[in-house]
Amino acid sequence: MNFSRKMKDMKKLIIASMSLALLMCFNNAARAIPTFSQWDDAGNQDPLWTPMIVHELGVNPPGAALFPQNELISAYYYPDVGYTPCSQTPDNPNLPNPLVGITNMTNISWTSVWYVADFYSGAIPPMTNDDGWINGGRAFKIDSYGLNTPLIYESIAFNGIFEPGETWEFVIQDYFNMYGLSPAAFSTVGVPSFPDLLSSGSIVAIPAPGAFVLCGLGASLVGYMRKRRYI
Repeated sequence: MNFSRKMKDMKKLIIASMSLALLMCFNNAARAIPTFSQWDDAGNQDPLWTPMIVHELGVNPPGAALFPQNELISAYYYPDVGYTPCSQTPDNPNLPNPLVGITNMTNISWTSVWYVADFYSGAIPPMTNDDGWINGGRAFKIDSYGLNTPLIYESIAFNGIFEPGETWEFVIQDYFNMYGLSPAAFSTVGVPSFPDLLSSGSIVAIPAPGAFVLCGLGASLVGYMRKRRYI
């Protein structure tokens, strides 16, 4: 009798634990908005690619709520740091190389992160260390290897993973924005965002698969236990 009661209690505990885990997974996934990405590798510096679905990370301006909690970052910049991310491309001395800092305000680790400049008009491109285009906007992967090495700092571990609470700093070579916006303006939803007074570029990223794998395993386990009549 005691053994039967213990088994029932154990089943309840398992059900409650799996339900909580699944609820957290699906709640986090629901608050993250997937973004369609089409890449074009220009063959300029490093190979450029993205999966078809990425996530756009951004900063919400005061009074706005455009980016969900699991896609929020904070951002800052220094106007010119004198570092050349890509020596293969001539560095224009008349244009700045600003440092941009972004901090992960989500509870997700992002395994790959890209910078996408806004659309521009005129003869001056928004930067000169791009690897190609994402959705028609000049873009580069924020990393520290290859010919184009814009990533110069990670506050937690220098491993190329944008962890929760971590700050990254990267450099844009020969930055130009026709509205004079700062390189740390990431307030408009859309990749790339159309020229406006809120954004000069976009940050897109791939979430670590662990949380989504956990959701799948949890759902499979629930189905298996029901099939075996444990639930």
